[in-house]
Amino acid sequence: YRFNFLTIIMLINDLPDDIVIFIVSFIKNTGNYLDCRLVNRYFRNLFHLGLIFRESKLKASIKFKRGLRHGEYITYEDGEITSIRNYVMNKLYGTSCYYYGNKPFILINYKNNWRHGEKVEMNVNGYVKSKENYFNGSFHGKQYYYYDNGKIHYIKNYFNGKLNGYQKEYYENGNIKNNKNYNN
Repeated sequence: YRFNFLTIIMLINDLPDDIVIFIVSFIKNTGNYLDCRLVNRYFRNLFHLGLIFRESKLKASIKFKRGLRHGEYITYEDGEITSIRNYVMNKLYGTSCYYYGNKPFILINYKNNWRHGEKVEMNVNGYVKSKENYFNGSFHGKQYYYYDNGKIHYIKNYFNGKLNGYQKEYYENGNIKNNKNYNN
């Protein structure tokens, strides 16, 4: 068993990424979960920067430190960036940006793998669709939701994930449609 594993690792070092992905995929499909985890851990320890190709096209670039994602993790589709995420020792930290049509579409802040801080989502017209605030993964503070034309639709207030305070809903013309108060 040990000899086969080391033989696979030696082969992986000398092969193009397309074939490496095929081998790792094959190992994952063997049904032996421990073999898969062992190869994956060793493979990540070999490199500080991983490039993942599928059908000779770059799909992702990942930075590693001691076998863990550490730094930028960039994904691509048809040569364009689709996301940039930042990791610190395998946990999301800082701002992650998701792209649509080569423009930022969603910006999310993370701390220790939890949404923490502001999340901004844009619509296809380039207007802000929503602004949400998080504290350790839960809604916290004011949340703003907008119509496609950029005008305010909802304002919601949260405290530790629960609705709290005044909640307002607006018509598209800007007049108040609904006004509620929550005490939590």
